Amino acid sequence: MVEECGSCNKYQNKLLEEEYRSLGLIFKNPTPDFIVKRQLAEAEIADYLLCPSAHVIRSFVKNGIDESKCVLIPYGVNKGLFKPQYLNKDEFIVICVGTVGVRKGHFYLFEALQLLEKQYKIKCILVGKVEDQFLPYYNQYKHLFTHYDYIPHQELINYYNKASVFVLPSLDEGLALVQLEAMACGLPIISTPNAGADAIIEDGKEGFIVSIKNEQAIADKIENLYLDRPLLNVMAKNAIVRSALFTWDQYGEKLAYFINSL
Repeated sequence: MVEECGSCNKYQNKLLEEEYRSLGLIFKNPTPDFIVKRQLAEAEIADYLLCPSAHVIRSFVKNGIDESKCVLIPYGVNKGLFKPQYLNKDEFIVICVGTVGVRKGHFYLFEALQLLEKQYKIKCILVGKVEDQFLPYYNQYKHLFTHYDYIPHQELINYYNKASVFVLPSLDEGLALVQLEAMACGLPIISTPNAGADAIIEDGKEGFIVSIKNEQAIADKIENLYLDRPLLNVMAKNAIVRSALFTWDQYGEKLAYFINSL
């Protein structure tokens, strides 16, 4: 068995190289060729690949790996640490947690916020270090958000609970755990299949799944929740319930069940 925490490196390199080029940037740190080749060789000889999301599975299948050997076991969230505080939310706050840069799709979040800024009073909070190459875009749009370079992990609960919706427009992840943390705190999520969202939510129930590189879709879903507070509240409750299906205990049980089945 091989555990693949992230997507196929060959897929990653191609996707990110194209994205950096489209933004007029240079992709400085692609995965080296010898690691790309070794990963695919390992996947070829493995009997099973343990994958946290359908995105990871798709990335390997696109590069010639048999889908039947891929086993989907999503990761979990610490429900003891991340839980709802049921605060009164006077402001509509969008929160995004993760390295601010190309891979996480922040450009498309910024563009979505710009589409909405003149019509709605929406506050955005970003948590995470800024990628050096991405600074020109960060500076261009920084009037749209409040940024924290670092928040201790155990304190993120306070930021999640003050927010209204969690947005993560990632181009590539294995399964972004911050989505589950936000859900456990009662936030609907707007995210992409490439962030692993389709492994943990049902589109339209605990949030929305949008395609990558789609600022209009992000803006539309934020607007939808801004205008429809009853829907926002229902999705918040659904997110709490859904997150209970993805604890680390359940991850361990699913993994043990699969191993015992062999």
